Amino acid sequence: MDAEQLEFPDQSFDLVCGTSIIHHLDVKRAFSEVARVLRPGGTAVFLEALGHNPVIHAYRRLTPALRTADEHPLRMKDAAAARSYFAAVEVEHYALLSLAAMAVRGRPAFGSVNARLQRADQAVFRALPPLRRWSWMALLNLSGPHTKHAAVR
Repeated sequence: MDAEQLEFPDQSFDLVCGTSIIHHLDVKRAFSEVARVLRPGGTAVFLEALGHNPVIHAYRRLTPALRTADEHPLRMKDAAAARSYFAAVEVEHYALLSLAAMAVRGRPAFGSVNARLQRADQAVFRALPPLRRWSWMALLNLSGPHTKHAAVR
């Protein structure tokens, strides 16, 4: 179904979730539709790629076959735009230093290296909040939909 024009009635769901979907859509239309189909106490959770890290951006340019034409990793302004549709917008950041674990992917050490680097990521994000925007992935937790901004059917 078209996520920018959902066929569900207003206030149909307590929970809406998705993985790597919002960054393929018109962000405002998608947030509007999610707000419309959420019940007043509902929550939406999305795990999305971010588009600020220059190293990850270079990798994306070098691997166009792994991308789709409509792909546009989220920017912090997109998370800010969600505030027009939801009373509460929380963003958790993941994968900065832990991307280095890919060097040992498929080897026995991967699990422990990745776990240590993920802990290091969280320590860096706490100590240096501006670096959060350079994370590869973000978990968006959206709640308190503003129905006044939801799409009119």
